[in-house]
Amino acid sequence: GIQPTRCHQIFDLVHDLQIDRHAVVGRNVDLHGIVSAQAIRVWLANLY
Repeated sequence: GIQPTRCHQIFDLVHDLQIDRHAVVGRNVDLHGIVSAQAIRVWLANLY
């Protein structure tokens, strides 16, 4: 199973991504941020 500490790390990471997404509004899109977000979604999907 997934360890609780790992779940907390994932939630913190997703939370940080959401903050970053709001931070880039009105500015150039951060391509690296988009790629990272997509990679994390794929990684999360592979956990289940």
